[in-house]
Amino acid sequence: MWDLSIKQIEKHPLMVFAGSGSRARRSRLNRFCEWQVQTQDPWYLPDLARWRDYLLLEQEITPTTARAYLSTVRSAYRKILRDNQVRQMLYRQLDDEMSPERKYALISEFFTQLKNALDPDNASVSTITVQDEDDRDYYWLTPSQVAMLIQAPGVDTWLGLRDTALIALMLCTGIRAAEAVAVDVDDLRARLGNTLALRIKAGKGLKQRLIPYGAQDWALTLVDAWLDTIQQDTGPVFVGLRKGDHLYLDENGEAQRLAVNAVGTCLRRYPLSIEGDLATIEPHDLRRTYARSLYLVGTDLTAIQQNLGHDNQQTTLDYIGSLDADYRAPDDAYGTVWLQPLWQQLAHRRNQTVSSVETEIQIMDDNFEADLWLDDEMPMSQDFIIGDVHGYVFKVWLEDISPQIWRRFQVPTGISFETLHDIVQIVMGWEHYHLFRFTVGDFGFMRDPMGHGDHDTNTSIDTYLKYPNSVLYYEYDFGDSWRHLLQIEAHLSQAVDLPACLDGRNACPPEDSGGPMLYAQFLDTRKKRRARVSRKWEHRIGTYWDANLFSKQAVNTELRRYWQQYLT
Repeated sequence: MWDLSIKQIEKHPLMVFAGSGSRARRSRLNRFCEWQVQTQDPWYLPDLARWRDYLLLEQEITPTTARAYLSTVRSAYRKILRDNQVRQMLYRQLDDEMSPERKYALISEFFTQLKNALDPDNASVSTITVQDEDDRDYYWLTPSQVAMLIQAPGVDTWLGLRDTALIALMLCTGIRAAEAVAVDVDDLRARLGNTLALRIKAGKGLKQRLIPYGAQDWALTLVDAWLDTIQQDTGPVFVGLRKGDHLYLDENGEAQRLAVNAVGTCLRRYPLSIEGDLATIEPHDLRRTYARSLYLVGTDLTAIQQNLGHDNQQTTLDYIGSLDADYRAPDDAYGTVWLQPLWQQLAHRRNQTVSSVETEIQIMDDNFEADLWLDDEMPMSQDFIIGDVHGYVFKVWLEDISPQIWRRFQVPTGISFETLHDIVQIVMGWEHYHLFRFTVGDFGFMRDPMGHGDHDTNTSIDTYLKYPNSVLYYEYDFGDSWRHLLQIEAHLSQAVDLPACLDGRNACPPEDSGGPMLYAQFLDTRKKRRARVSRKWEHRIGTYWDANLFSKQAVNTELRRYWQQYLT
């Protein structure tokens, strides 16, 4: 009976008694109140299931956003339930001639019905947890795409130079658009310990943080070029521009800070071709790219979280996103060298079923003792390599090191163990300081053979690469005893003109660093000291060591230089 009286209230009670809070909260409440007025539903009996369906089906917002709207509305109504002013208002709405007992019963019924309407089970929002998101929803740029984006604006105009500097700083620090436009000149060169860092004075949640540049300090070169061009040594780094290379000035004649929404406008000027489609990059895509790029080069997850200013690591993992199969494919987790005898048995079995190689099989059967490589008799390569082979693909990795240090590379046929040693030294990053030894089966290969079964390193490797997945052992520096495994992953039928590194992960240990056990201790110390080298290790490692560093381009440059000398 108090419906009519309540409808006479000019302003929705939610906005009167529970309408304070953040701008986003007020916006969600206002949207709900407008919807209730349009549907002519009584404010004291909210149909939240209907509101949910309106958001999801008609407005097509995401389930996560719909849940946020419902949560805001429920919290506002719960605040009303706790507010004595609401109870007094309802009493005044009722007929004065009504007995106190009757008023109490009606008010109690009102609160009971409102509590029931707010029950989350009456308007739940179901969501599917997605592990592997479609990359088309967001963009994580590859290094080549980053290069294209950085170079797109050009540096010939003020606008191009500013946009280049802005994009570079966001990619190199992972800052938000609002944080980027808030950067002042004196924030660019803060210090975190002895490391150059960017200061964010007031990030999300008014959180101040420092972001080390690390190897990404090249962004400062572009930012400095921009500041020198506009002669800005104080105040905002990124400012608005008018046509004709002119600054927007405020009433005091100072350069006006760039607006937050202008960052998105800046990026929309430079669309990228991604998988054949022209894509517009959003500011947060740069932040995601920063997170994933750091993760892929081995940066600690906690460090990425702190740089991004996240409260928990799950948010950071969401920014890193679902990794491509190439990165998710694990390294050899079981040390599958023990599978070698099985591969050999399978190779024999396959050969017995191929009619085109019956002659070769007969030779192998007749010379079984030679097949076992006993005594000093060395088998001829034509007995074992069947088909037209012109090169090999090796994977080499260091034993007893975690995280694994490995390289994948190709070499032509016809090279000696001495040449293979030179190539392994280059691809791994060693410096040719020490003696070495290859072991294949019962045979060893050294420059100065030391005992029975040892041969000179000028021997061709072809003779001993009998089966797919053949394994060679390579020990370097008999003092530190760096033991490598080289496994053949493929025989190449096409000509290989020169050695080439195909892939790899992590830096080779420094020379004379003590062997796997001491290097593992060093890596543990390095984590605690944020990559700085303690005095205990300086005589072995130097003052700084990047254990994650690997450059395929640098390795291949050195291989080409070596191969030119080899051919001459």
